[in-house]
Order: sequence, then C-alpha cells, then structure tokens
Amino acid sequence: MSVPDEASSESARETDDRELPSLTALTAFEATLRHCSFTGAAKELSRTQGAVSRQVALLESHIGRELFHRENPRLRPTRAAVEFGAKVSTLLARLRGAIADVRQSGPTTDVLHLALLPTFGTTWLIPRIPGFLKAHPDVSVEFTTSLKAFDFDAGDIDAAIHYGSATWPGGRAEKLMSEEVVAVCAPHLRSEVQAPGDFLGKTLLQLVSRPNAWKQWLEAHGAPEVDGRRGPRFEHHMMVVEAARAGLGYALLPDFVADPLLARKELVEAPSGSRFATRSSYWLVYPERSLELPALVAFREWLRQEIRADRGDPKGDKGNSKR
Repeated sequence: MSVPDEASSESARETDDRELPSLTALTAFEATLRHCSFTGAAKELSRTQGAVSRQVALLESHIGRELFHRENPRLRPTRAAVEFGAKVSTLLARLRGAIADVRQSGPTTDVLHLALLPTFGTTWLIPRIPGFLKAHPDVSVEFTTSLKAFDFDAGDIDAAIHYGSATWPGGRAEKLMSEEVVAVCAPHLRSEVQAPGDFLGKTLLQLVSRPNAWKQWLEAHGAPEVDGRRGPRFEHHMMVVEAARAGLGYALLPDFVADPLLARKELVEAPSGSRFATRSSYWLVYPERSLELPALVAFREWLRQEIRADRGDPKGDKGNSKR
C-alpha cells in the first residue's frame, strides 16, 4: 500500500480548497433561501440586490446545479437548494458560534493562584500589583487570604506569602523582608508615654496571632516589669489600626503598615525610638511543582525588585530555604 508523499498531500489540499465556494456566496445563498427573494436577502446583508444575485449565480455555477427557479417577482428554491441550504445553515451557525467563543475567551493568560496574609496583601502588595499586571499582561492573579497556615495539597494554590520562619515541609521558601515593628498611638495619647516603662498600666492592643509581640518588645526595651499580654485582642492588624486611631490604646504595627499612617499624622510613634526588629520575616513559599510556572517565575522576579526598591537595598534581603 503506497502512502502519499508531502507534495501530493499538499496538492490534494489545494484541490479541495478550490472546490470550496466562497463564504460570501454561501451567506448570500442562505439568506436568499430564507427570504425567497434577492431583495430581502440584500436588505439583511446590507448589500445590493444585484450583488446578492451575482453571488448566488456564482454558487450555482460552482456546484453545477440550479438552486432557484426565477419566477418574478419571487424565487422558488429547488429540492437541491432546500437540502443544501439546511446543511449550509448549520455550518454557518457553527462558524458564528466558534467566532463568538474565540472573542469571549480573550487572550490566553497564565493564572497565578496566590495566597496572602490579609494585612500584607491589603497594605503592601495590592497597591503595587497594577505595576506587575502592566508589565505582564499575559498573567492574571487570583488572590486568597487566610490567617492560618497554607496547605498546598488541600487547595489550588501556586504560592503563598507567609509570616514566620522558613520552615515549610516539602516546599521552598524565599525570604522577602525582615519585619520591624513600631509602637504607635493616637496623637492625644503621645504625651503619656515618654519611655518604655511608661506603658505600665496602659492599654496595649493585642493581635491574636502574635500573643508575645508586646512581651518581646518590652523585654528588648528594658521594661520586663510591664505585663505585655494585657489588653483587648484583635484578629486583624487593620482592626488594631482602627482601635489605635480611636484612642483605645497603644499598638505594635509592622513598619509597612505604620509608616504611611505616621506620614499622614493619623498616628504617632510612642515612645520615640520604638522600632524593633522581630524574630520573624515575610516569605514567599511554594511547592516544588510550582517552581517553573511561568507566572510564578515572573512574579518572583517582580516581587524581588519591588522589595529592593521599597527597602532601599540594591542587593535585596537574601535568604532562601528548601525543606
């Protein structure tokens, strides 16, 4: 049994293409069949009556069959036209549907499923994301937020921004930035705290996920006698921010949260020199399966550049870990 070579296959395709009538002729025929009139078809297609008539005549010549009996002022389709027309209508409908599907689907994009801590996402990352999307129009990002540890096996997550240590079994962790916290309060409370020891008896706003934050800060600033675990407890940093604004007490906030508020004088530092580097950092973590994802590769590089620019560190805050 012989197999056609490439040249003969190409020749066959060209012959098949030549046997196909034009789409213009097919649409003219299909509209004429429905209206049984060149005039009605011409109005529907926004063409002249003569143009539609010529296209139908070309189609008849192409297939070698008469499709309409010309009985002025109307047309009467032949049996062949009725049978052929049903097939043409189906094909044109499928073609229109395919075109609509392509239009609605838009450009092909890579989707990055990213899990975030709410405060870091809202305060630091989200305001910067438009720059990433502008630089990478072929990538879209779907965000998930949670205060709990992210489980890559339990959900559709490509990567996460995590606070704490680099430990992440079965995955990789890239250090984004060390954390520095600032003690802040409403402006009218500033005069009551001139030194760390002045926090004795004051209301300290607590974050549920960081029960030892004030204790560590007070010990580091030479005021271990102050009970750092007393005070109302809040689930989110932004709730702590609102409580501090309202004058409910004193708060410890990450610098990326506190600095904009200090610049706008919505809160003030109390006492001066309160900044403190904690023992934890922010990390980009991801499972091994995500390592070469084009969307994540682009995001990682962009994120490094943003952090270097934000922290004024031309070399970046390096610290990668593989567990």
